[in-house]
Amino acid sequence: STYAVMLETTGGEPVVIRTAGAERVKVLASGRCAFNNGVVLGAGVADTAANTLDDYEEGTWTPTISTTSGGSNMAYQNTTGHYRKIGGLVHIFGIVQLTAKNNLQAGSVFVQNFPFTMANPSGEGQGGNITEYGNFSVNFNSPCLAFYQTERMMLRYTPADGSSTYTNVLGDNVNDNTYFRFNATYTT
Repeated sequence: STYAVMLETTGGEPVVIRTAGAERVKVLASGRCAFNNGVVLGAGVADTAANTLDDYEEGTWTPTISTTSGGSNMAYQNTTGHYRKIGGLVHIFGIVQLTAKNNLQAGSVFVQNFPFTMANPSGEGQGGNITEYGNFSVNFNSPCLAFYQTERMMLRYTPADGSSTYTNVLGDNVNDNTYFRFNATYTT
């Protein structure tokens, strides 16, 4: 084959590109590339922060619930969460499954312990969906998560009577075996 430029190693060493004495790009033997200061995306070569992808992370977190009136010491069978952060956008998904609500108070229920602090939404639609749920003491439709504070999302629903007005899930609506699966997106 004919190449204008070819960089090759034979012993599995990475190929490194340096400018101004600093490592900028590393091509690993596996074919993966590491870019130290992000990747500029978009048309042209505008080296601006708005066009630079410089943050990507995946991981796990532990969602828990409480209420606006307080409550702690809930016993959980499962509190598993996963996240994917791309730039300033975070997508979360998980499950909260109780075995005992103990002293969960009567206020509005919210999910907390997000992996990154939410930005103040200023009218943005930060929130998510409840994709599966059960064992609440109220019948409802269209459950969702809605921005509450920079570290919390409120559980909300429309009543089963067909009303389109969203209402907060209350601590009194939660039972010892309540569970819900969810996904949500927010900005940092």
